[in-house]
Formats: sequence, C-alpha cells, structure tokens
Amino acid sequence: MLNGKSISVCIVVHNRIDSILAVCKAWLAEPIDELFVVDCTCGGLDKVHWPKGIVHVRFSSDIGNKTRHAIALLTMGDYIIQPDDDVMPLPGFTQELMDGYSAVKEKGIIGVIGRTFHGSRYLGDTKFTRAGLIDAPVQVGFCGVVYFCNREYIAFDLRDMQNPYNDLYWLCETFPNAQKHVIPAKQFENLPSCNKGLFQNKIAGCKRQDYYEKLWNSFYFLTGRTF
Repeated sequence: MLNGKSISVCIVVHNRIDSILAVCKAWLAEPIDELFVVDCTCGGLDKVHWPKGIVHVRFSSDIGNKTRHAIALLTMGDYIIQPDDDVMPLPGFTQELMDGYSAVKEKGIIGVIGRTFHGSRYLGDTKFTRAGLIDAPVQVGFCGVVYFCNREYIAFDLRDMQNPYNDLYWLCETFPNAQKHVIPAKQFENLPSCNKGLFQNKIAGCKRQDYYEKLWNSFYFLTGRTF
C-alpha cells in the first residue's frame, strides 16, 4: 500500500534462474501488496524456492508477451507495475513511480524509457528518453522496461496480439490515445542480462522496424501525431 492505494507487481520471467529470486525479494521489500511471477521458462523454474508473498504462475511453453497482460488481470491492485525480469528495484523505486505518475496531469501509462515518433524509421526518426537523465515527466509515443498504470489500461482482447513487441501493440494499437510518459527515476538497476535482450537482437530489430513502419503509416502519419 502506498499513498492509500494498493499496488500489484506482475513479472514475466524467461530463464533468469540465477537472478530472479533476488529481483523478487527486492520487490517484496517495496510497499507493494502482491507479486505475480509469470514463469515462461521451458521446464519451469522449479528449483527456485519462492518466498511467501509470491504467486507463481507457470506456463508449459512461452506464448509470448500475451502472458504479461493476461495475468495482470488477476491482480487486485489499484495500480499495476509490470517490470522486465532483469530490472532490480532499489529502495524507494515504487515511490518514485507513484510520484512520477502523480506529476503527470493527464493520467495514462508511465515507464522508465521511451521514444517519441517523428517518422517511419524506428531508430532514425525516434528520440530516446531515459528516466535517469530527466527531472520532469516527458511525453513519449511509447514507454517501457517498467510500466506503471491503473486498471483502466490492463483490460483488452489479446487475440490480435500476434507480435512479440507488446510495448508497441499495447501502447500504440490498443491504447493509441492514452498519454504515455517517461518519469524521472533513479532507484533501479538494469542487470547485465539486459544486454542480451531483444533490443540488442538484430533480427528482432528488423522485425520491430517493419512493424513500426506499418504502424506509423497507418495511424501516426495519417493523424498527424508526433507522439
């Protein structure tokens, strides 16, 4: 409970057997009300001795980022935090998220990184914003790494979510008119394993570019939106 509001955390984990327990314990040390771990690891993380307070949901196979949103619907919090599994929260991180959310005039979805849209090239025509380098919320086209929102933005039909880039589908197709911001935050660390994620995968980068270009041409360009 924080500022009189209940908070749920929902983490999708794939492997991370060496770090996920420490990440979960760090989240449990924060003023949250529940923690769901969505285990999409092949064979499951059965060797991990989960501490009390964790709801461990195991999938027999990885069906992609649909799992994050599907399990988020089972939470009870007024606010939901959906962090990547390689983000280590430091003391006070949840308060930073709440403060950042409160500082945004038009409530929507906030994160700790983001990009603004100014053209059809995902990297060349978008501006990157990082939470640790700003002093006030910055409006963006989509945000990521750690999401924070109220329950208004977690309920939607997952049937058409056919791509692995849940940030673009969720934020840009399902809720294109919702405000997105990167908020100032320093109380978290990206674990070394983040250097092996989709962001560094060249094939994934090409697929993301194709997806983003279609999104730009079908919505943002036609509507004149730059966010």
